[in-house]
Amino acid sequence: MNKVAEQSKTRQQIQNPDYELKSISEEVIEDCARVCGLTVKQVMSKSRKTEFVEARWLAYRILYPMGYSLISIGRIFNRDHGTVLNGLRKMQDMIDTKNKHMNLMLEELRNKYRNI
Repeated sequence: MNKVAEQSKTRQQIQNPDYELKSISEEVIEDCARVCGLTVKQVMSKSRKTEFVEARWLAYRILYPMGYSLISIGRIFNRDHGTVLNGLRKMQDMIDTKNKHMNLMLEELRNKYRNI
């Protein structure tokens, strides 16, 4: 299965609670949800609640350096590539300003994902 097909299938599979996670993107989303104290469904939702948005930004921050393009990340989350780019920038601003909350979540994920 090619990467585009896998990513378009990802959104449908991740919303099914009976589905066993298998792809890297799904694993990243699950880990970000866990670290943020959310469910995968909440992270994947269209909600603009701060805690949901920041969990998505965290996932963008992990997936982008892994080689996922802005477009492919956008497809996974059903978002525009510009939204992903904005999220990456906001995430970097939070890291640069030493946001304690975000840095704690990043630190927890650093052991598993070396690229962040």
